[in-house]
Amino acid sequence: MAKYIAAENTEVWYVPTIASASAPTVTELTAGTRLTDFLTGGFSADFSTNLVDTGTLASAFNSTAAGTYGGGTNTLSGVLRDNASDDAWDALPRDTEGYFAVQVGTSTGAAWATGDVLDVFPIYVSTRAYPDLTRDQLVTFDVDFAITAVPTYGATAA
Repeated sequence: MAKYIAAENTEVWYVPTIASASAPTVTELTAGTRLTDFLTGGFSADFSTNLVDTGTLASAFNSTAAGTYGGGTNTLSGVLRDNASDDAWDALPRDTEGYFAVQVGTSTGAAWATGDVLDVFPIYVSTRAYPDLTRDQLVTFDVDFAITAVPTYGATAA
């Protein structure tokens, strides 16, 4: 099994429309906006699990069971360029719906191709904001987003 870091081995795209999350088409994916070159802090999807207390008076051990999951804080952090090439900023205003298409283990910059394996996250952008503006740092932005349905892992581009 190959091991690699995310840098230069990951693609993240915003795609406005996908008809089938398990088989997005190359046309749908290519119509999206490539975010990879803008990401600084990365892409973070929180799938924390809520635990349910199952302990009883019969035991001093506090047992638990897995409850619901997801609903955590999901973020994407990017760098602003200039007004002519702020593709990521322009693609993700508040109230945007669509999908994040994430491909791990591919060379950065590779074009979508039939048979590519990717993960598809249905999303809704809840906020898009500048963080603090300070000296000697890139001007960046943060996007908080909701994952609106169970993601499709291991989708295959059609």
